Amino acid sequence: MQAYDRKAQRLIETAEPGGASVRFLYGNPLGRQLLKAITGKRFSDSRAKYYASPRSQKKVAAFFREYPQACEGLRATDYPSFRDFFIREPDPADRPLPEEEGALVAVADSKLLVYTIAPGTVLPVKQSNLTAGQLLGDRTYAALFAGGYALVFRLTMENNHHYVFPDSGTVLREYEIRGKLHSVQPITGRQGKVFTENTRQVSLLDTAHLGLVAQAEVGALLAGRMVSHGKREFRRGEEKGYFDLGGSAIVLLVQKGRVAIDEDILGQSAQGIETLVRMNERVGVAI
Repeated sequence: MQAYDRKAQRLIETAEPGGASVRFLYGNPLGRQLLKAITGKRFSDSRAKYYASPRSQKKVAAFFREYPQACEGLRATDYPSFRDFFIREPDPADRPLPEEEGALVAVADSKLLVYTIAPGTVLPVKQSNLTAGQLLGDRTYAALFAGGYALVFRLTMENNHHYVFPDSGTVLREYEIRGKLHSVQPITGRQGKVFTENTRQVSLLDTAHLGLVAQAEVGALLAGRMVSHGKREFRRGEEKGYFDLGGSAIVLLVQKGRVAIDEDILGQSAQGIETLVRMNERVGVAI
């Protein structure tokens, strides 16, 4: 797949770890039969036990061989299991905050697409259409974001899976919506409203510069568990939690007229192209 590299200011080819397996599960009739068995909690829990065991260390070494760029500066032998590698702490020195107080920052290392939330609160996520109400599990909350922006941060296996708050403020409400554990790779959007079925954790945030923000962490295959630190007051760039295994996504909803998204990201998003972003990198600014 292609993604936009902001530093190089050009499109680059990016790897999609596990992409072949996802294409089989969602694009093949036999795969879709198997999918019924593996999108539930029992399968996810059994795989999680394996990835937390020393037996999975060989997968760490294999990952380092296949994706050396994603593992730059790391040593496979430092991680006794694949889970230990997956939930590794990010390096704060490599993810500095912007100096502008009103800057909206990327909440995770990821690929970012930005959409305008159309009238009627219908939110397009890749090839799937879903409402903001379905994402949040509440139409009343969703109506508050009509005409604003939805920022979809898609994390894949090579990303660090810790995530932060986009601004300083307080948590108004935090709740979990249980569901199935689908992949969040783009191909799954053609099979239905996948984001509305995935387990997700939703937080309504009262922020200092961006106003009301909804932040929804979306679990995926082998990543049904989002570990929240449970903070009620927070600072911009402070860690909010992390995903425990698997690919995943985070969706931010911001209200109309509150944020100006950076032009390069908007331009690529208009063409359906994701932009590579790092945690704490500026992606917009408060109006």
